[in-house]
Amino acid sequence: MPSTPTPSTPTTVTTATATPPIPGTPTATSSTTASDTNSNLATITTVAATTSTATATATTTTTTVAIPKTQQVKPTTSGGSQSGYRILIAEDNKINKVILCRVLSSLQYSDVETVENGQEVLNNLKSGKRYDIILMDLHMPIMDGLVTTKTIREMLPPEECPLVIAVTADVMQGIQTRCRDAGMAGYISKPLVKAKVADVLLRVTSIPHGEVAWVC
Repeated sequence: MPSTPTPSTPTTVTTATATPPIPGTPTATSSTTASDTNSNLATITTVAATTSTATATATTTTTTVAIPKTQQVKPTTSGGSQSGYRILIAEDNKINKVILCRVLSSLQYSDVETVENGQEVLNNLKSGKRYDIILMDLHMPIMDGLVTTKTIREMLPPEECPLVIAVTADVMQGIQTRCRDAGMAGYISKPLVKAKVADVLLRVTSIPHGEVAWVC
C-alpha cells in the first residue's frame, strides 16, 4: 500500500577549510551552510575573506536553490509485513490474543483489532468494517472459526472477502483440509512462533486480491 510523502527533517551541513597564516601573506577561509526550513528552499551562503597586514576585504554571495524533499517509505520486514494491512484477530483466549498482538507488532503490523468469537467477526463485517486478514481461532464460543469463514464467503463478494488464516492447537488429521474447504488461505499451529507467523503472512499476502487459494 502506498506511503504518504512527509516533509524532510531540517538539516544543517557545514564545511570549512583553512590555511595557517604566513606573516605578510594573504589568507583565505570559506564556509558553506545549507539549511532546509519549513519550505523546500534552502539558502546557501558562501563567505570568502582575504586579509593581509595592511587591508581586509570580504565578499558575500547568497544563492537560493530548490532542494527536493524525500519520501518516507513505511517499514517492512523480511517476513513481508507492512503496516498498511488491516488485521482482525478472532480469539477467545486472552493469553493467545496478547501473544498474537505482540508478534504482529514486532512484525510492524500496526492496524490490528480483536474480537472474542465468530459472531463478533460477522457483526463487524455487517457494520461495514473491512479487513485484509483475519487470524481465526477454530474453537471459539457461540460460533467457531470454520462456520464463521464459510459464512463470510457466502456473505461478501470475493473482492471484499478477507484472507482468513486458521490459528489453532488442533492437530487432528484432516484439520487443514477442513480449513481449506471452508475457504481459509493458511494455517498456523499453536504454540505461536514468530517465524512461522511471518512466513504464513508472507505467503498469504502474495495471493492476488479477490482470489481464494491455500498456501500452507
